[in-house]
Amino acid sequence: MKADIVVFDPKTVTSPSTRHDPKQFPVGIDYVFVNGAAVVAQGEHTGALPGRALRHGNPSIRKMT
Repeated sequence: MKADIVVFDPKTVTSPSTRHDPKQFPVGIDYVFVNGAAVVAQGEHTGALPGRALRHGNPSIRKMT
């Protein structure tokens, strides 16, 4: 079994994003692990791409009505 984990200090996380430049990486995210592989280490992207995008969610989960 694998997991996705984000390691950060909530006191130091900020977002440099603006309305005109919204695609900015947040500041203060120390580590991100996807499927057990480090994607961000010491605040820098490692280049690893171990996961995959979920385009339409999980079809086995039904909507609550």
